[in-house]
Amino acid sequence: MISSTSRFGKQGISSLDYVMSLHVLAAIYCRSGQYEEAIPILERAIAIATATPDIDEGGVDHALAAFAGYMQLGDILAMTGQYENALGFYRNGHQIQSKALGAMDPRVGETCSYLAEAYLKVGHFTLNYPPFCFPHYLCSVLL
Repeated sequence: MISSTSRFGKQGISSLDYVMSLHVLAAIYCRSGQYEEAIPILERAIAIATATPDIDEGGVDHALAAFAGYMQLGDILAMTGQYENALGFYRNGHQIQSKALGAMDPRVGETCSYLAEAYLKVGHFTLNYPPFCFPHYLCSVLL
């Protein structure tokens, strides 16, 4: 399967389409329990998505593709019990999504909630959320 996606990327298909095909391929591997095979595919997808134009130059779609890759990679690591490693990917994804959509976008708040849940699974029970996690800072002040 990997060789077919390699050819797909060389056929003049947009890099975003290629990145999304890599996400699908990684999901297929995950669905069959082959997590180790999915990891390098997602790393490649993230590398391609982050090598495209900056968000300020119209690269929002690529940024969101990178966000999805980071979150999917974090999920794989979490599913295999590597919660501490998963946190780094979740944080990277959250930062990219926040920059692409703006900190007040409801989808960013949803991701922040997901990130907070990951912190709890690792055993970080404080209300000292990362500074990039504004919705949770707000929630902690209201509570």
